[in-house]
Amino acid sequence: MIPTWLIWTWAIAGIFVAMFLAWRDQYRKVQELTKPTGIEAIDDLLVEWEELEEWYAGYDMTSRDKLDALIKNTRVQLRASYPDYVNTFNDAVKNPHVSLRFPKKSRTIDELGEWLEDKDRQSSWVMATACLNRFREIRKSIASKLPL
Repeated sequence: MIPTWLIWTWAIAGIFVAMFLAWRDQYRKVQELTKPTGIEAIDDLLVEWEELEEWYAGYDMTSRDKLDALIKNTRVQLRASYPDYVNTFNDAVKNPHVSLRFPKKSRTIDELGEWLEDKDRQSSWVMATACLNRFREIRKSIASKLPL
C-alpha cells in the first residue's frame, strides 16, 4: 500500500513539471519569433563594420580587439544563416585589399602623416575596410536572392 502523502507529493511534483515544460515551450516560441531574421542580423553587422571602419579612420586609441571580435561575430552569423558566404568573407580576412592607402577624410598633411605613423591603426583600418567592402558585397548578394 502506498501512503497518501507520497501520492500527493508525486501529483504536486507532476503538476510543477508539467507547468515548467509548458512555460519552457512558450519561452522558446517567443525567443524564436522575436529573434532577428538572417538579413536583419546581417544589416546589424554591417552597421557595426561601418562604425569600426570610422573608428580606425579617426585618432582615438585603437586596438585590434574590436576588429578580431567583429570578425569572429561575423563568421558566427554567416555560419548560422548563410554558410555559403563564410569562405568569401574569410578570403577578405586573409587577403585584405583596398584601393586606398588611407581613409577619405578632411585632414591636413600633418594630420595624415600622424595617422600614417600609427602602423597598427593603418593595418586595422585596411582590414576593417576590406572586410566591410566584402561584407557589403555579401549583403547585396543575399538581398538579391530574397523574395520580394
